[in-house]
Amino acid sequence: MTRPRPVLARIAGARSADSPFSIGIDRGDNAATFTTDGVNRHVVIRTGTLDLLEAPTEARRRQVDMFEDLLAGLEGRFQVLVTSRATAALRPRDPRIADWLKERARDHPSYARRVHLVLSDAAPGIERLGDRWRSMRNGPARAGPDLEGTADLLRQAEGAVQVLRTMGLAPAVVAGRELDRFLDAHLPAVMIRPGAACDWLETAGHLRLDDRLHRTFFLDAYPGTELAAGWLGHLLDLPAEYDLAIHGFKVPAASVMRLLNVRIRNLQATRLADAAAAAVGDPLAEAGLPEAIGLRRDIAANEQHAYTLSVYLTLTADDEAALDAVGRAAADASARSMARLLHATLQMAAGRLCTLPLGADPITAQRLLPSGVVATLYPWLWDELQQPGGHLVGFRIRGGTPVMIDTFDEERFANANVGVFGHSGAGKTFLMKSLLLADAAAGVGAFIVDPEAEYRGLCEHVGGQWVDLALGSGASVNVLDPALAAMGERDPVGDQVIDLVDLVSTMCGGLTEDDRVDLDEALREVLARPGGTLAHVRHLLDVQGRAPRVVRSLRRWTEGQLGNLFAAPTNVRLSADFVVFGLRDLKEEVLPVAYFLIAQWIWARVRSQPSRRRLLFDEVGLLFEYPLVRKFLVRLARRVRKYQGSLCLVTQNAGDLLSSDQGLVLATNPSTLFLGAQRQAEAQRLQRALGLTDGQADFLASAARGQFLLVAGETRHRIRTAAPPWHDEILRPLA
Repeated sequence: MTRPRPVLARIAGARSADSPFSIGIDRGDNAATFTTDGVNRHVVIRTGTLDLLEAPTEARRRQVDMFEDLLAGLEGRFQVLVTSRATAALRPRDPRIADWLKERARDHPSYARRVHLVLSDAAPGIERLGDRWRSMRNGPARAGPDLEGTADLLRQAEGAVQVLRTMGLAPAVVAGRELDRFLDAHLPAVMIRPGAACDWLETAGHLRLDDRLHRTFFLDAYPGTELAAGWLGHLLDLPAEYDLAIHGFKVPAASVMRLLNVRIRNLQATRLADAAAAAVGDPLAEAGLPEAIGLRRDIAANEQHAYTLSVYLTLTADDEAALDAVGRAAADASARSMARLLHATLQMAAGRLCTLPLGADPITAQRLLPSGVVATLYPWLWDELQQPGGHLVGFRIRGGTPVMIDTFDEERFANANVGVFGHSGAGKTFLMKSLLLADAAAGVGAFIVDPEAEYRGLCEHVGGQWVDLALGSGASVNVLDPALAAMGERDPVGDQVIDLVDLVSTMCGGLTEDDRVDLDEALREVLARPGGTLAHVRHLLDVQGRAPRVVRSLRRWTEGQLGNLFAAPTNVRLSADFVVFGLRDLKEEVLPVAYFLIAQWIWARVRSQPSRRRLLFDEVGLLFEYPLVRKFLVRLARRVRKYQGSLCLVTQNAGDLLSSDQGLVLATNPSTLFLGAQRQAEAQRLQRALGLTDGQADFLASAARGQFLLVAGETRHRIRTAAPPWHDEILRPLA
C-alpha cells in the first residue's frame, strides 16, 4: 500500500488507510439483496437498453411519462446507475469477424452503456451512510435488517420491473450468481474481498485505486431553460469509461408544502420590499414566484411530486493525461447541455463512492426538484444491435459500436423481410451484396430479380445459377412447367390455371369472359399431359376454333425468339439455391410477362420447399407499373414468413411505393428497413409513412454514401455500412 507523505496529506487531502472506503458489503441470506454495513438493504435491477433520442415523438412522450410514473411508485431511495465500458468482445457466427472486430477496436474503440436501477431501504436509514462517512471510520457495528423490510424492498423492485417492462425494456432483478458477478464487476476488489491488497492515493483532483485514476464531478446547475427529455445525452455519449449516478428520494408532500410556503412568502416579501423602495424588481423573484405557486398547486392536486436529487459523474482513465482529456470533454458536454459540472475537489474518494451501486451519497449535492424536471433525466439514451447469430452490416455513427443483425430472429422481428431505400449512389447495392455474401456463407439461399445485371458477378462467385432472360440468349422457361406450380396445395392444377390465365391476359392485353372460359379449358387439357407448352395451348384453341383473338395474340409469344424464350421446354437450372434472373437486355414490352413468370416460379419454390432464403427484387419501383406483379408482391410480403423466406425490396425511389395503398403496404411491411440518402421530398414522405422524427428525416436528406437509418423492429440506429476486409475484397470489384 502506498502511504503519502505528511505534507501531501495536508495539502492535497491524501489519505492513509487500508482502503479509501469504510463500507462493508454483505450478500446476506436473500439471493436478490445485499447489505452495506449490515444495516442498509439494496436490490439491483438490470433494465436493458433503449434509445429515447431515436424514438418517435409520441413514443418519446410516453417513455418519459412512464419513467415519471416509475419514480413516483418508489417509496425508498433510488439510484439510477449508467455505466460506460469498452465494448466487450463479440461472438458472431464467423470467428474471423470476431478476431477482426477485436483487432479493429484497438484503433477504433467503442463503448457500451448499461443502465441499472438500485433500490435501497428508507432514506433515514440510508442517510446514516453519509453520516458515517463524515464521522470517524470503523464505528460500532449495527443491527442487521429485518425480514419485513427485505420483503417490502423486493415488492418495490417487482413493481419497478413491471413498469420497466411496460416501457419496452427487458428488466430483471439481479440475483444469485448474477448479483455476485455484478458486484465483482462494479465494485473495487477491496470492498468485496476484505483484506485484499489495495494500492490507493487520494489527491485534490483524483483518486488512484489499483493503478486506475478516477475523477468525480457533481451536477451543480441545471439548464436554465425548459428541459427536454434526453438532455443528458451529451454526457452519456462521452467516448470514455465512466459511471454516472442519479440519486433520488421522493419527499413527502407535507414537507414540500412547508418548504414552498416559506419560499413563496420570502419571494412575496422581496417583491413588496422592492415596490416600497421603488426599486427595480429582482428578476429571480419575478420569475420564481409564479413558478413556486404553480408547483405548490400541482403538488396539492397530486399532479407532481418533489424529489431530492443529486447527480454524479466519475471518469476513469489509465493516466492523468487521459483523465484530463476526458475531463475537458465532459466539461464541453455539460456546457452544450447548458448545465454545470463541478469537481468534487478534496472529496474524490467520497465522490467515487457516490457512483458505486451502493445507494450511498456521502457528498449530498442535492437539489429539490419537481417530478417534471426529474423525468427529463431519462437515462435510456443508448441502444445496441448485436445479435449473436447476426451478420455484420456496419457500425453505429454515434459511438461506433458494431451492428450485427439476424433478420430471421422470430423473437425480435415480426418477419424477416428487408427494405433498402435510397437514391442512386446511396450504397444500396453494396449493402445488399454484403448481406447476400454473408448469407451464402451461412447456407442461406437467394432468388434475385436483377434488372441491371448488378448481381451477376456475385452469383458466379457463390456458384449460383445466372438466368439471362433475353431474346436470343438461348435460355428457355416453359410457362407451363410444373415447377412453376405450387405442389402440396389442395388443387395445384387449378391454382396454376388461374395464374396462367392472368399471365396470358397480360400477353394478350386483356381477355373477355368467353376467352377466359375457353383458355381455362384448353390449359387444363394441356396440363393433363406431360411436356405441354404455351404453343400446345395455342394450337388446341386454333384446332377447336375457340378464342380466335387469343390465338392471334399468342402467335408472337409462341414463335420466333419470344417462343424460344417462353414456349419451349425449360433448359435452365432453376433448382439451384442461388438463382439470379437477369433482365437488363429484355425489351420493355416483354417485362410484365417476365416479371409475372419469375414471381410465379419464386412463389412456387417457396411454398413447395420452405427454407431460409432471400427473395430479392431490385428496383422494385419499376415493378409497380404492372398491376399483376404489384398484387403478387403484396401477397408475397404478407405470406412469405410462413415459409421461412425473407422478401427483400430495393428501390432508389421510395415514392414509387408510397404513392399507392399497395405500395404503402410493401414499404411498411418489412421489419428491417435500411433508409439511405433521400431527396428532401422523399425523406418527408418516409417520415409521414414510418413515423420518423424531424432529426431522422433531416439525416436522410443529408446522408452521405453508405450512411443509413436502420429501422429494426421497434429500434432505430444511424449506421455506416461496412463489410469485413475479405468480403470487401470480393465486393469492390463486383460494384
